[in-house]
Amino acid sequence: MIDEFFEVTCCEDVDDLLHNILKAPPDIIILSARFGRSDGYAVAKKIKLNPKFAAIPLILTAATGQEVNWGCAITSLIDDIKVFPREKSQLISSVRHHYRQKRDIDTLKTHVQTKETSGFHDVGIELGNGFKGRGRITVVSNSETARLTLPKSFAVQHRLATACTIADITTNTDLIILDDTKQHLKLLADLKSDPRALEIPILCLWKDLRKKHSKRSRELGAADCLPCEVGVDQLATRIQSLINAYRYRNELQNHMRSLVKDASFDPLTGLFNRRHAENYLASAFDETKIKPTSLAALMLDVDDFKSVNDRYGHHAGDQVLKELANRLSKNLRKMDLLARIGGEEFLVVIPDTNKMRTTEIAERLRGLIEEQPFVLSTKKLSLNITVSIGIACRTVEHETADHLLDCADRALYRAKSSGRNCIHLHAA
Repeated sequence: MIDEFFEVTCCEDVDDLLHNILKAPPDIIILSARFGRSDGYAVAKKIKLNPKFAAIPLILTAATGQEVNWGCAITSLIDDIKVFPREKSQLISSVRHHYRQKRDIDTLKTHVQTKETSGFHDVGIELGNGFKGRGRITVVSNSETARLTLPKSFAVQHRLATACTIADITTNTDLIILDDTKQHLKLLADLKSDPRALEIPILCLWKDLRKKHSKRSRELGAADCLPCEVGVDQLATRIQSLINAYRYRNELQNHMRSLVKDASFDPLTGLFNRRHAENYLASAFDETKIKPTSLAALMLDVDDFKSVNDRYGHHAGDQVLKELANRLSKNLRKMDLLARIGGEEFLVVIPDTNKMRTTEIAERLRGLIEEQPFVLSTKKLSLNITVSIGIACRTVEHETADHLLDCADRALYRAKSSGRNCIHLHAA
């Protein structure tokens, strides 16, 4: 794992494991089926039934297939099981998939958790022990392939032939299963590039997991690959994990939309407002105290914006702000936060990036505002708009999130005083 650039903490026994989880919750837990004198399944269940740790992906490893108890895996809510030594490469792929999935969920949770400082009560979203209704699965299979035997606890929404449309596949679907056929690599790529299917987990079945098609399907975005002859219990374990995570993510997204829409969004641009942005930055800042992760704040201000309002009216100014917000949001990652915090001031919070990369992002954002004029439909005008950006990257000298924000603000002032339409990095 160290060779794969993961920071690894090894635990000798259950007490050591629980102590480390409480001290600093990990992104992923890899647990042996025979964990010293303890039963790995019992330890897994103890961890997964704790609401604080339920969302942490837990992968169980076994020396041989005979060690695997798929029935216990289901009741213990284990996310995945990998058998050594033949599945080492699959273990790495599984770890990376679960890590990306957890980072996305953590970002959503950080947004939702700002409810406490925004006047909301605890929404109480937890990764549950089961399903609310039967899992809805779409199986896409060619006519020559034998029918897949699915666990009875899951509902097959529909079985489709290879020549089906994406709209057919994605209707009321919690999970997509693609069978062993080369044509499905193209279908997989199409699904992962379509907004309607982007978040739906896809499970691929292959006759031989060692062939290049299995590796390629993971690269294209498949959540997991299993052999075609997979047992019903093993299949149920992965289906349960994939659908649970998918529904949990959807619940977080729905809560975030419904609870914080009015209190946390700017009505003009649709971006987060200052209150939510400051709460989010504070939460992200606190996370850097627990884990050694990077964090950067960018303060962005529209140059000479007052002249736009004075010369063309406030409606024209509003159009400029909305178009600017649109350009910025299209050029940031999902995990980055973009907010309008004042009249013509915007804040970008960027986690997991270094100083050089942050500077490159700021320069790219500045350039995309300058390179194309802003067209005002009501006035039939084309305006050249520029922005100035101040950057502050989190260091040990920053005691609070407010301190980091103040440094970014001062850097913005330096950019303004240096002639505008430029970026300035605050010197720690």
